[in-house]
Amino acid sequence: MPTMTRQQRKLKARQLESANKKLSLLTGRLLSIVDRDIERHIAADPELKRHISCTQGCAACCNQMVKITIGEATHITQTFPAEVERAMPEIKRQAALMEEMGLNEIEESKDMFSELSQQEKHAQTWFRTQTPCAFLDKETKNCRIYAARPLVCRGYYVVQKGPSVCAEIPMPGETDFVVPGWEAPSIEKGAYTLLQMQNEVVHKAQITPIPQAILDALDGKWRADGS
Repeated sequence: MPTMTRQQRKLKARQLESANKKLSLLTGRLLSIVDRDIERHIAADPELKRHISCTQGCAACCNQMVKITIGEATHITQTFPAEVERAMPEIKRQAALMEEMGLNEIEESKDMFSELSQQEKHAQTWFRTQTPCAFLDKETKNCRIYAARPLVCRGYYVVQKGPSVCAEIPMPGETDFVVPGWEAPSIEKGAYTLLQMQNEVVHKAQITPIPQAILDALDGKWRADGS
């Protein structure tokens, strides 16, 4: 492959930055819609709201392996570049550890919810390591990228059983990250809409664990031409 000139490298960098901004904007818009939908369902059911165990600073679920789209990863890097830089040593450490454990396999997005048994095995294996998300503040137990947190994190609630259930593997009291009344098809629709929007930009969408997804987003590996 011919070596690019300085001008060509600058042009490619500008094109990548433009694509990143577009992808981040599209992702952010969908996530805002998802937030409003969840808030509407919770607000409509005071009894449900009273039984939600999740509170600010709990962070038990932040030890789970969360897989995200490249759009979500790009949205994080575009919205919180300083936090991404701050977390980079831990992001790289976790990505390497997941690779060593065989947990970084890419799943094609054409059916995000297929082969759940394999996904569950990976999730349980990682959960046993009790490794907090690279973006979790270890002192306050708050998310440092909360406004750009992934889709899965937005709709994940434990209802009725209490926070103690979060220490169990698997978690028998969890609600499959669906707020009761916010039907599973809605979350699937939101996820697939996100992937469809990504395809408008990158022509190929995949989901990977957060650490590897962040590294891929920064490296521009999602570009359809592979360059």
